[in-house]
This record gives sequence, structure tokens and C-alpha cells, in this order.
Amino acid sequence: MAARTFALSALAALSIASGANAYYQYSMTQAGFSPTWSQFTQHYVGPSGFALSYGLTTGGNPTEHRAFETTCPAPIPTQDYSASYCSLLFTSGYDLGTQGAIPQLTYREDFRSDFGVQMSGPVVRQAGNFYFAPVLSVSAANWTSSNLLTLTAADFYLLTYNPMQPFGLDPSSNPDFSAAGGVIEFGMFRGVSSGPVPGGGSDNATAYTDNVYITIPAPASALLVLAALPRRARRRR
Repeated sequence: MAARTFALSALAALSIASGANAYYQYSMTQAGFSPTWSQFTQHYVGPSGFALSYGLTTGGNPTEHRAFETTCPAPIPTQDYSASYCSLLFTSGYDLGTQGAIPQLTYREDFRSDFGVQMSGPVVRQAGNFYFAPVLSVSAANWTSSNLLTLTAADFYLLTYNPMQPFGLDPSSNPDFSAAGGVIEFGMFRGVSSGPVPGGGSDNATAYTDNVYITIPAPASALLVLAALPRRARRRR
């Protein structure tokens, strides 16, 4: 289970992109990387490891950005895998019941690595469970922008903390993005892993992120409403 949770201040801005093909957008951009803000959760699979995130004011893409340091030990003989993750949650939740189901969402971020390779991608917390979408491998020495990735609930895997499962993730257990799914929280994660035994050694990496965006596209019904607004306004004049 998670070792520690830090929640000192908000890391995210929630905005509604009116008139555009975006319903809600969660972002960690230049205003969200103050080094005094340190909201993150550590997650360990197998033997305990190390995971840390902190803000930096210079050297990002272009200035403020976020660092991640992750280390996991080698799996012990009775466990197949080990992993250390660090997750950051945005503070604004999304209510599937009132704001609508999510058929898909998009994710992008800028990243670079000092050394090692980190897994990266969006994270969802629902009913106390964490679901990771390990869609990026961060190893570039220079700032690199990821492609805009389109994801569904099936791309998010339940973090089980089970060292007998690859990376402690269960691809068969996914979040519920339907209208019955309640309130969910979005964020991002970084992590390293090792295994299976034998042959799995320790792993560590230090890498950085900037300009993170999770966007929920507007449903067809919302686009129709937006398209109708100018006509209604003209009728009132």
C-alpha cells in the first residue's frame, strides 16, 4: 500500500474550454510547479523502494517543471517483481454522474531524463483505488514532447501491489468511466520496476516533466448545445 501521502497545495488548474472540442482539461503547466508544493503519493510493489517528486523553478520547458526520483530494489526470491511509483493527483475531481461518462480522453506531456528510464502516463483514483496507464517510456536526455495519446478506461490498470503480477498492475481490472462511476480524480505517475526473478536487478532513474495535459473531449450532445447557442442568442435579439 502507499507509504506516505503529501498534500500541501494544489498542483492543477481546471478549465472549461468553451466552444472548443474539449470538455474539461486538467493541466500542470508553468503555474503548477512551485517547489513549495509537494503533493505526491509513494507506491511500492515488493521490497520497499524510494520515490520522490519536487518542483524546480528553472531548466524546464521553458522554466518551472517537476522532478521525479525513483528507485526499486531487486525482487526477492519469493516475489517475481518489484516496482516503485510516484503519483501526483490533480485536486479537482470529475463527477461522472453529473458531468457525463468518458468514452475516451487524451494525454500529453513534455519530459526528459538525467539517467535511467521511467514509466510515465496518466493515473486515475476511483473509490480509493489507483489505476495507472503506463503509456510512455521516459529516457530522452533533452526535452521531448509526447504525441497526443488517446486512451480509454481499458488502458488504465489497477495497482494491486501484488509482486507476483508484472509491475504490480492488473490489466484486467480497469476504472469505471460510465455515468455510474461516481467521482474520479486524474493525475500522472512515474515509476521504475524490475523482474521477473531470476535476473531482475535493482533499478533507479531521475527524470522530469512539464506541460502535462489530460483532456476530456466534449461529448456530441455538448457540441450540439454549443453550436446552437449563437442561434438562440440571435432569436432573443
